[in-house]
Amino acid sequence: MLKSSVYTLLSALFILFFLPCPVDSANIILMEKLDIAQVWAGHPVNFAIRTTEKLQCVAFYNTNRRMVVASRSPDSTSWKYTELPTTTGWDSHNYIAMAIDDSGYIHISGNMHNVNLIYFRSKKPWNTDSFESPGMIGTLENSITYPEFIEGPNNQLFFQYRTGGSGNGITICNSYDTKTKKWTRLTSKGLFDGENKVSAYHISPVLGPDNFFHIVWMWRETPVANTNFHISHMKSSDLITWQTMSGKSISIPVKTSTPDVVVDPISSGRGLINMDYWISWDRLNRAVITYHRYDDNNISQIFNTRWENGKWKIYQTSNWTNFKWNLDREGSLSHDIAATLLSIDENGELIQDYVYPNQKMKRWILNEETLKPQSDIVYESPQAMRELYEVESTFPGLQVNRIRDGEYYLRWETMPINQDKSRPDGTYPPASTLRVYRFSIETEVQKRTRNSSGKFYVKKNHSGIIITGDFKNAYRNISLTASVFSFNGKLILKKRFLNGKQCRISQRNLSTGVYLIKITQDKAFPDINAVFCEKVVLR
Repeated sequence: MLKSSVYTLLSALFILFFLPCPVDSANIILMEKLDIAQVWAGHPVNFAIRTTEKLQCVAFYNTNRRMVVASRSPDSTSWKYTELPTTTGWDSHNYIAMAIDDSGYIHISGNMHNVNLIYFRSKKPWNTDSFESPGMIGTLENSITYPEFIEGPNNQLFFQYRTGGSGNGITICNSYDTKTKKWTRLTSKGLFDGENKVSAYHISPVLGPDNFFHIVWMWRETPVANTNFHISHMKSSDLITWQTMSGKSISIPVKTSTPDVVVDPISSGRGLINMDYWISWDRLNRAVITYHRYDDNNISQIFNTRWENGKWKIYQTSNWTNFKWNLDREGSLSHDIAATLLSIDENGELIQDYVYPNQKMKRWILNEETLKPQSDIVYESPQAMRELYEVESTFPGLQVNRIRDGEYYLRWETMPINQDKSRPDGTYPPASTLRVYRFSIETEVQKRTRNSSGKFYVKKNHSGIIITGDFKNAYRNISLTASVFSFNGKLILKKRFLNGKQCRISQRNLSTGVYLIKITQDKAFPDINAVFCEKVVLR
């Protein structure tokens, strides 16, 4: 089942650009809206977007279902297109994964559901004119599903995938060397081994406030969705050696018999589903795992299980009374019920968004101790972002798909998931427009700064916050100061850097919470109004 689904709600670590800024008057603004191409609309399958300061790349399936890479400089409105030699079918598992390594080479993999490895790498750095298929290791590459590029410690690039089918798969991880441009197997054995009886479904590694990478997984017996069992957890500082939440060493590969990793010992047939399950942290940096399963009355519920006092404590957050999500099916499924990870809103409240059948997206404000809703309201997207959520085509039955990369969003429309089955001609539209949007929050001082001088880039990755100044070239070497404030205005730290250079603030210095980044110039220049602020949310 498609873990990185078309119903993308939130990432695990990110800058929350659409929250109001606690200083001055702030508005969500549409910074950019740009058509990319006409794309396949017969069924949903995830595309990919990656953005650096030098290059933005988008990988998608065109109207003929051929994989295409579009690229541009972030300050350009013109796209370059390169078609790759692979064509997708009707399978929503066959999403596209993409990465740009530290040397600027673009890596793409996708269109795989139990097939041979499909992998492309650009022939030149920062350039998408031509690609090659250099292969990787050469073994355990003939039945691949769920490809994923992962940024590890020190920007190390990893590639993870499942070999084998649902119910008998093994998770494999490779490591990339940017100097030799070679892949090596990270461990001699797979990360997970179901011993030809079950297979593991897991999320991507998430870097927590404790500087450990965390993985959550469940086991599945067969291709039927309702045969998942035992949602589990482990963590690692290097993605090579692993341990339980309490710090006990784990032998690799992980098996169903591995001790002390089970979070909720729910059995097969009880509604545990490998869709929209997450790990996040509350305001006290306690890990919380979110997932769907049935309650004791066989009713669908959202659970948030938290690490407390050396053990996992299970909380049922929802209290629904009359809906049971039918999971006794195979293939890609629609998201009848889904909840996001926990996050912190602009008021410092612990929140969680969710969807429920025949309802709009809603939001809980949670009691932090009980993880029960204190309020339950309809979530209204910011006015400037409404287009991301509303279907514009008149063709009946379409849905909007979104993929996020920092402040950039991809948007396109397709028919819903059809359990990986084809549709008759005439029952789906010939194409949809793929667009990229860039949104930001802007105060009046930011607006004056942008209009007179240039702009700043504030990004969030697994290691912390990255700030880059971009004033006019005449002031390329002026000294700037980045100040980090808590949500209530307390100064946390200051760091100086040169315009045009990067300022890196390690997450080790910051706990989970909402912060304001303020940038000022150290020396006054008459035509520069060098005050900038941006809100950052750390999970």
